[in-house]
Amino acid sequence: MEYNVRDYGAIGDGETLDTVSVQDAIDECTEAGGGTVCVPAGDYRVGTIQLKSNVALFLASGATLIGSTEEEDYHSGGTPMTSLLVSKGAENIAIRGDGVIDAQGSEFMDMNDVFTPSHDPAAMTAEHSARQGEDYLDPKWGTEDGPVRPLEWRPDRVLYFHECDRVKIQGVTIQNAPNWTLHFLGCKDLRITGINIYNDLRIPNTDGINPDLCENIHISDCTVITGDDAICPKATEGLGYEGSLENLTVTNCILRSRSSAIKFGSATAHDIENCTFENIIVRGSNRGLAIQHRDSGSIRNISFSNIVVETQLHTGHWWGKAEPIWVTSIPRHEGHDIGSVENIRFTNVNATSESGIVVYGTPESRIRDVELDGVSVAVTDSAKSDASGGNFDFRPTSLFPPVFESEIPGFYAEYVQDLDIDSFHIEWEEDIAQYHSHAVECESVEDLLIENFKGKQAPRSPDKASLAFRDTSDITIRGSKALHGTKTFIEISDSNDARLFANNDLTNAETAFQGDGEAFMKSGNILPAP
Repeated sequence: MEYNVRDYGAIGDGETLDTVSVQDAIDECTEAGGGTVCVPAGDYRVGTIQLKSNVALFLASGATLIGSTEEEDYHSGGTPMTSLLVSKGAENIAIRGDGVIDAQGSEFMDMNDVFTPSHDPAAMTAEHSARQGEDYLDPKWGTEDGPVRPLEWRPDRVLYFHECDRVKIQGVTIQNAPNWTLHFLGCKDLRITGINIYNDLRIPNTDGINPDLCENIHISDCTVITGDDAICPKATEGLGYEGSLENLTVTNCILRSRSSAIKFGSATAHDIENCTFENIIVRGSNRGLAIQHRDSGSIRNISFSNIVVETQLHTGHWWGKAEPIWVTSIPRHEGHDIGSVENIRFTNVNATSESGIVVYGTPESRIRDVELDGVSVAVTDSAKSDASGGNFDFRPTSLFPPVFESEIPGFYAEYVQDLDIDSFHIEWEEDIAQYHSHAVECESVEDLLIENFKGKQAPRSPDKASLAFRDTSDITIRGSKALHGTKTFIEISDSNDARLFANNDLTNAETAFQGDGEAFMKSGNILPAP
């Protein structure tokens, strides 16, 4: 059964508020047992629309739902969020078609004013940059990347589904979000296929697709371009639902973000497990593939494969420093309970980046069982290195100053247990900033295996070793090759039980070892000429 919103009085002229007409069509459809509510070509200005069980909302080609800019036209539908489209406790819901949902995000922003910590003092608690002082967010570094400043009020979500089952969103375009775009909380059996999300890259908090404490989620064939995280699995506390996030598949997507293209967290109060990401392209993002673990839940069994990543430094109050892969487990506050991160896989990842990979745990939460297989990183120069490069960025945490000066290796690991790096290749652009350093640097790592590595230190840091290990135990390095221009291949200190150094080709290195390198049991290596 079809219900045409025009038959319920909708005008579709872009000026008349058509909320009641669209809602009446949905209400009658669900009361009759279900069917399709058709929105024909036209521009329909609406406030909050409540989606209900057994109803498919079909947006025809040429149809646009335009979000009202008036606060009084919105409500929460009995949920914690004020949204343009909302559903609570419903089942068998669909939104499909070739039409558009335009939330008019720029109308809720001052597009000529850049967001700074002075607009939100709490956002900068304990944050600083040692390299650039407290002014590292100063507009002098540039304002073209935003973020622009939100006005006093904006809707919480464009689409929000609260404890709904069997939800399908297919084919539609969602654009110009003022805040999170798609948020699913406590939902089961979700299928998001072939949709486009086009948000203004300067607008903050415009996450693309956020499954939160959901089960059995399939996201495929989507393009997501947005100012904040593009796809962001979460386990949020305090929204009236307890559970876990599990069984998520994401395939064949193109992502771009001013924050992370894919990010777990930082809301991790409950468990997140069994998630796969495959055949994905990431372009021009602040971070590529990120795990931001801060709370008492655990994250486990996560797989990334066949992914192309491009990351860039950006100016402004965006979290991230162009890391292609970023896995962190840090308590949100001192004394804060924190779970574990374990069994994380990266396979066939090809990255072009203005920074390096970071895997960073803490004594409170060592990251366990991490594998990189067939990961390559080409580190390039950045026109914005003075603005935001040369820093580690571990926001959000108050455990220590979360933005601080640091050398930037091609791969950095700290407080990790069981780290396997196979076929990791690192290349450096010749004129990159001098803060780039080792190809691989590990500190407080237990049980480290590196094999089939190819690389050298950054070109403007000849005093750095290709591989540097401190306070690291159970080290095996085999089948690896020093590239032309390698100064010292391995620098090792305060470490013990260096297990095996076998079948490595160090012909191109000037020096094989510095420090405690003699602790290795050596076999079949081709060493530098004496």
